[in-house]
Amino acid sequence: MKRRVCAFLCVICLLCTLIPSSLMASDINGHWAQADIQRLADLGVMKGYTDGSFKPGNQITKAEYITLLNRVFGLTASENVSASDLSSSKWYYQEILKAEAADYLFVFNGKVSPDKSLTREEAAAMFGRLLGLPTSTSATSFTDDRSISSWAKPYIPAVAAARIINGYPDGSFHPTETITRAEVARVLNNVCGTFFGAAGTYSFMDSAKENVIVMVPGVTLSGLNIPGNVYISGSVGSGTVTLHNCTVGGEIIAFGNPGATVRFTGTTAKAAVDADGLSILADGVVNELTVTSDTSRAYVIAGSSGSIEKLNMKTVGAITGTVKHLDVSVSGVTAAQLPEKWTLASGVSVTLAGKVYTTSGTKGPGFASGYPKAEIRQTAGGLSQEIVVTVKLEEPGQIYTIAVPRGSAVPSDEQVKAMANYGMVSISGRNFAAVTTTGVELNLTMGSLPLGTLYDVYVVVESMETQPRLGSAVKLMPSEQLMASGYPKVSALGDNSATVLVKTVAQAQIYMLALPTGSAAPTAQQMSASAAITGAVRVQGAVAGGNEEYLTISGLTKGPAAYDLYVAAAPIGGSVTTEISKFALASTGNSVTVQYSAAAVNGSYPGHTSLTLQFHDKMYKAGTNIEMGTSGAALADLITITGTNLHTGAVSLVTGFTVTNAGSGIVILTPPSGGWSGGMKYTVSLKNITDASGRNPAPSEITFTVGSGAVVAAPAFSLATGSTVTPGTAITATSATPNAVIQYTTDGSDPITGNYQLSYGTTLTLKIPENAINGARYQFRAVARLDTAYSDVVDVWYTVGQNVLEPVVTRADTGALLKASGETLISGTAINVASLDPAAVIYYTHDGSTPFATGIGQKNVQLVVSGQLGQAIVLKFLVVSGSSQSQVFTYTFTIGSANTASTLQAPVVLVGLATSPAVSNASYTVTGTDTLKVYSFNNRSATKLYYTLDGSDPRISGSARQSLTMAAAGAPVELPLSALTIGQQYTLRFVAADETASSFTGLPNYSEVVTVSLTRVS
Repeated sequence: MKRRVCAFLCVICLLCTLIPSSLMASDINGHWAQADIQRLADLGVMKGYTDGSFKPGNQITKAEYITLLNRVFGLTASENVSASDLSSSKWYYQEILKAEAADYLFVFNGKVSPDKSLTREEAAAMFGRLLGLPTSTSATSFTDDRSISSWAKPYIPAVAAARIINGYPDGSFHPTETITRAEVARVLNNVCGTFFGAAGTYSFMDSAKENVIVMVPGVTLSGLNIPGNVYISGSVGSGTVTLHNCTVGGEIIAFGNPGATVRFTGTTAKAAVDADGLSILADGVVNELTVTSDTSRAYVIAGSSGSIEKLNMKTVGAITGTVKHLDVSVSGVTAAQLPEKWTLASGVSVTLAGKVYTTSGTKGPGFASGYPKAEIRQTAGGLSQEIVVTVKLEEPGQIYTIAVPRGSAVPSDEQVKAMANYGMVSISGRNFAAVTTTGVELNLTMGSLPLGTLYDVYVVVESMETQPRLGSAVKLMPSEQLMASGYPKVSALGDNSATVLVKTVAQAQIYMLALPTGSAAPTAQQMSASAAITGAVRVQGAVAGGNEEYLTISGLTKGPAAYDLYVAAAPIGGSVTTEISKFALASTGNSVTVQYSAAAVNGSYPGHTSLTLQFHDKMYKAGTNIEMGTSGAALADLITITGTNLHTGAVSLVTGFTVTNAGSGIVILTPPSGGWSGGMKYTVSLKNITDASGRNPAPSEITFTVGSGAVVAAPAFSLATGSTVTPGTAITATSATPNAVIQYTTDGSDPITGNYQLSYGTTLTLKIPENAINGARYQFRAVARLDTAYSDVVDVWYTVGQNVLEPVVTRADTGALLKASGETLISGTAINVASLDPAAVIYYTHDGSTPFATGIGQKNVQLVVSGQLGQAIVLKFLVVSGSSQSQVFTYTFTIGSANTASTLQAPVVLVGLATSPAVSNASYTVTGTDTLKVYSFNNRSATKLYYTLDGSDPRISGSARQSLTMAAAGAPVELPLSALTIGQQYTLRFVAADETASSFTGLPNYSEVVTVSLTRVS
């Protein structure tokens, strides 16, 4: 939580200047804190004793003080506390756990000391931790500074440095002096200021107070000038607090992470919101809004009728709606729309309208989606290269583009427009065009660029208005001609494979795609995409550049001659932009074919398999004219076999196999005694053999894998390939084969032979990094292995779409954002579902099943949540935009009770021998001989009375709810109290119910709940 210095200073001042005076012990009438006590009592925050007195002069215990803070700030979350003096049977047990969860509890030597009288330094320190006061080790100016405990002292110097602490007249602080109940009442009133404890519209506040606190949802503050902070109590929950034409001098802060929505209407000059536990909705004009957060992602929405003139984002978050000037201090901010101006701190990147920006800028004429883009090509003759920039505009404009060597200093927008050398940078190319026709592609070419150089391209567009708007420069990074001259080329053919020799001038990703002969040539996008093409076989791999490297494409089940092979290169992480090379494998000339004596299972052959090689030309010992298999050219000398261990990567020379010359160019390879070893990849080298012209046979190497022969199920991924995911998304891959392990790679290499990683067990969980950049692409290749048998290789890839394809779920009546779980809604509540991507459509289910992108999706969905009281409603959403789709988002709501428009009269409760009805939320003492009398005056035969002893809601059916049977309307029902434990406090809650009513969508019609606290004393 952020540092709430201003509020805490008020607390310390009060603790230092309140001097105990002569107090009345039995009543508050005429007491100096009467108004403070009465205000807190009316809100149910402070309560009196069971004898009807308040005892304002009594010392307050640590447990009582903690309970007050929890009530005021609506803290409900709890966390276990390890303390020897804390018992779960004590009335304050849960309150101590809430203080621990809010991180303001002090535990010393394993003890909480809940029953100990509270001292001034304890009160100051606990309030300081709750409000997030910055700590300091500096000494204070108090004369008794050494008496202040070391654990409390860090919270006091900041106040002293602000010259607000006056202490006692003698300059002391009196840290160990206890404080009274009345003093605490005054402190809470002055810190929180004006309390708003009921729904409604308020146009007034206590002019003597700095701050306000909102304790319930549905509060509208109208036209208020609030000098200090607006505190939103955790009891607001997921409701809405509206500020209409208000001015807030401090911050808007939530406690207890309620998930509430702050809604601005009218005109707001300036506001600051701590987004921890809050969402922000601007349905009016906000001139300047500052958003901070310590622990959560901020969500800022400018509604259709609202706008934010300037938004200062000092935290990660998602923005939708109209923002004119966006000032960003940290990376991780996304905006669905492009602001007119954005300012970025040094080193910060931001995603605006789906594009990443790393420098400040302004909105000029807009580029159409997918533009601009750049491609680099070799010119005719291959002596130079040219860059072609393709643009398409949404409105008329003048386009300026320059090319500079990769890594040069980034130019300003004006420097791009000048199209001239800037600083120490000499531009390599330039072009200009005036575009008067929108929606049409235009190419701007920069030619005569030297080969072997990478370039950065900058494009800026300026409007054609009287006062033209200059947009921000867009940076493009086209790849150069990566493939070295004379490459790629086919070096070898197998019975179902082809090996290609490549050489690139820089690190690159190589894509190979085999299509049945006569198929249409693939596009550059199809080369690198993993989308299926009928009859296609594909493989890809990374190469370091500068050296020759071999890449093999397998799975050519119809034989290489039945395929055309296409090869292309791309920068690592980039797209294919270079020429695509085509090879007709049927016309590669000199060849040898292979037949195996046994069939392969999942790509692996049994250990007893023999190989028959058919040479289609007369072959010779390399470098001689001695025919293969004759004297001086023995087959055993010309053919060598090596084996690679698939688990360790170790390579060894194979011996013991038999080579037989069967004549007519046929050679038979028989395995060694005992067969080929399992879990090995074997390579048969024919590089010592050539034809009459000196060429090696194609292929010059034959590879085959030997396994156990078991059938292994390939891994199945939980998300379809091509899906759009968010940072942190978990993806699972599962093999249906028991005891199989999954091998996978993330660099595009073969998961059998590449740099793979292991997942021990049939399920693998992969996670998209939390810091993944929007638009980044992640590829996984996986295979399942059992012993030495492998499944088919599975290729999947995912694109990060940070929140763009995340559904935005809000209440239709208030516009409040709804959390994915923990929300309670009244049956009949309407919710809206939309996406930050304006082109996206939404698919959904309400029966717990998984939605699929079938049929017609909806851009905006409105659903009505209905069901029985306590029922869990499960909604699942899938957001789809074009070919991209999100993960499945699950929202779970609980149906709660409708507490409005009840026509039933609440029960009347008499305690003991009393003749007056019990006051709801009051506390009473009883004896074991006393009896509670409960009346219901509802003249309905269907009316029932329900009650609970543990403080739980009697409207919700469960083991804690009990019923009372009335003889007739108005007749009392007696409830003996002899079963209550002496000394224990009980919270009884009563309600009347008409179970035939249908005004709440089939739910019972309940009266108001009556709450009475009882303690048995004898």
